[in-house]
Amino acid sequence: MPLINSENLTIAFGAEKLLIRASVRLDVGERVCLIGRNGVGKTTLLGLLSGKIQPDDGDIWWKPGVRIATLSQELPENVNSTVFEVLKGGLELGRPPPTAYNKRAVADIMSGEQLPSCWQLEQKIETVISRLQLPSNTKLAELSGGWRRRVLLGRALVSAPDVLLLDEPTNHLDFETIEWLEKELLKFRGGLLFITHDRAFLQKLATSLLELEHGVLTPWRCDYAAFLEKKATLLEVEADRNAKFDKNLAKEEAWIRQGIKARRTRNEGRVRVLINLRKERKQRNCEQLFKINSLPEQAILSGKLVIEVKDLSYGWKQEPLIRKFSTKIMRGDRIGLIGPN
Repeated sequence: MPLINSENLTIAFGAEKLLIRASVRLDVGERVCLIGRNGVGKTTLLGLLSGKIQPDDGDIWWKPGVRIATLSQELPENVNSTVFEVLKGGLELGRPPPTAYNKRAVADIMSGEQLPSCWQLEQKIETVISRLQLPSNTKLAELSGGWRRRVLLGRALVSAPDVLLLDEPTNHLDFETIEWLEKELLKFRGGLLFITHDRAFLQKLATSLLELEHGVLTPWRCDYAAFLEKKATLLEVEADRNAKFDKNLAKEEAWIRQGIKARRTRNEGRVRVLINLRKERKQRNCEQLFKINSLPEQAILSGKLVIEVKDLSYGWKQEPLIRKFSTKIMRGDRIGLIGPN
C-alpha cells in the first residue's frame, strides 16, 4: 500500500499551468528526488502532496493516519522561541493532512491520544539536539541561516514521520551537517520526496527521480548518473529529429517561393502542411529561448582584478571573526569558501 498516491493533478497560476494531469505515488522505503528548472512548480507539487495546497483538478490519497513532516525552502525570521521549543513544535508536523481518510485516527492524533508521552518526546528532542549539536536554550532569531536550517531539520525528524517532504534540505548547511543528514535519510524507513540542486546529495540518496518540465511529470526509475546517460541519449534523438525537421521545412519554404505553382488548388494541402511546420518551429524556438533565459545570469566583468582586500578585520558582539585577511580575486577565479556554520 502506498503512503501517498495522486492522479491527474492539475494546477495553474493565471494562464500558466504548472502541472498537467500529473500522477505521483510514494511507497515505503522510496527516496524520490523531484528535479526541474527553477520556477516550474516543484515546490507547488510538494505543497499539494502535503495537503497545504488544493489542486484545480485531480485526486490525492493519503494512507490512513499517515504522519507527514515538511521542510520548506524559506527560513523563518524573528522567531523568539528557543530551539527546544521549536523542536517540540515539530510534533505538529507529524499530523496527517486535513483531507486524509480515517477521521477517527485523525481526531485521535489531533487530540493527542496517539502522541508519545512527554518523557518520550523530550528524549527524542534531546537526541536530535545532541546529534545536530544545537544550542537548545538559544532563540531561533539569534541563529545564522545554517543553524536555523539545522533546527528545522531537527523539527521535521523529531516527530518520527512516515513521509518526509524536503525542499532544498542542504541549503545553508556545512559539509559535516550534510554528511550527517545523508546518513540519517539513508536510515529513514518511510517515504522521502525531496528537491535539491546538490548533485552529490542527489546521487547518494535518490532511488528514483521525477522530472517536471512544461507541466509534465516524467518518472525515471534509476539513479541520477543513469538518468544523465538516458537523458543525453534522448537529447541526441531529439537533435536528430529537429535536424530532419529543419531540412524538410527548408525544402517546403523553397517550394512556396515558386509562387504561382504553389498557389494552385491541388497544392492547398501542401500549403497547410507548411503552415503547421512553421508553427511547430516557432514553438520549438520559444521553448529553447525559455531554457536559455532560465540559466543564471553571467556577471560581466571588466579588467583582470575583480577584488583586492588588504588587512581586513571584522567582529560581531565583541567577538573577532576575521583578523587581517588579505587576498586578490582575479577574473576567472573560482573560489570555494568552506568552514562550519
